[in-house]
Amino acid sequence: MKSAEAILSHGELRALIDLNGLNVQGSSPLKPVMESPAQGDRGSFARRGLLSDDWHSALCTLCGPRFEARSLVTFADATAVNVFYSDGSAEGALVACREEGDRVRIAFPIEPSQVARADADALHTSHAPTPETGAVSMSLEAFNVLAAAVDALRAVLLTSILWRAAVPELVFRYENLKEMLQSGIDSADARWLVTLLRVLAPPRCEPMPLDLDNGYRELLRLELLSEDGHGIWRPSQTLQRMAAYWKVPLPAGAHQTVSLRPKGTQQYRGCVTLRGDGPLWVVDYEGIGVEDASPRVRLRSVDRDVWFMEILGMLTPQADMPRQASRRTAPNQILSPAGLPETVAPVKPEPAGKPAPSSPPDTCAQCGVALRSGARFCTQCGSVRGNPSA
Repeated sequence: MKSAEAILSHGELRALIDLNGLNVQGSSPLKPVMESPAQGDRGSFARRGLLSDDWHSALCTLCGPRFEARSLVTFADATAVNVFYSDGSAEGALVACREEGDRVRIAFPIEPSQVARADADALHTSHAPTPETGAVSMSLEAFNVLAAAVDALRAVLLTSILWRAAVPELVFRYENLKEMLQSGIDSADARWLVTLLRVLAPPRCEPMPLDLDNGYRELLRLELLSEDGHGIWRPSQTLQRMAAYWKVPLPAGAHQTVSLRPKGTQQYRGCVTLRGDGPLWVVDYEGIGVEDASPRVRLRSVDRDVWFMEILGMLTPQADMPRQASRRTAPNQILSPAGLPETVAPVKPEPAGKPAPSSPPDTCAQCGVALRSGARFCTQCGSVRGNPSA
């Protein structure tokens, strides 16, 4: 597949979808496009190379994706979001698709390794020091309160630096955590950890004010906080070390994937990477989208090479996903009204020892250019195969 990129209006995409005879499914990023009237003609699309087999395959993927991957990298002033889609084949590359105003940018093929390398460069993973050992698992509420506790410690440390004062005793009360949690939820400043998680966490995993009551009790059980019996909490050495690492947690990144599994079930995966001043820390969100399951968080420090291979594996579709049939590449399959493949009777093979008769390649009846096997349109003039007046 040759590299291709185009910025198309909704009307142009609608016309291309209609010309290719594709069904737009509910999971498609092109669903809003179908509300626009078609714009453009075969000739103009052919001259731009948009009627090739490669573009047909890319549009087929976008109309009925079986795998979606999101890459987010947050800097001090903005968050870069890239979304990629696949037909679900492990060997297939990704198709990038994103809205740009009232137009849509489409680019392909994108290899998962390209995305992983770009994110590694943006997060400066090559400069990450040796990771710490061990990992800790906790509820989603506990982790969000941990983020508020880190922000509370950072506020004390940064204030002492600003005023050139000695660091006071590192303690806080319930009200401090409540204020930090609510401020982070309301703020747009992603330099604070609670706000950063609000931007990068998977859907329905963002920090919430109600997290505090259950979350802080779990942190006490995990000995990340200790209580002196008078409403004063003290952070553990581990928590203080995290606050030092994440004094400035940016740049930070997130990766989220959704896979359509057999029988129509969906599998969600999500993680956040915190760079900061120390080693790489990965926040794994487990149990996302599982019915009657409460999401949990696994916090761990990882080596940069391990991180790269994990992100690469996450961005690569698994081979057991159902795939949408392509009308050009799957001659023994058709698309049902729902867009899923239906098997039809295979063509009966010729008897052994009797070679199939050869036939000269088809040519366009309009301009005479040779047509590729299975092509529905002439890539030179845009005419429909076998219809010189189209």
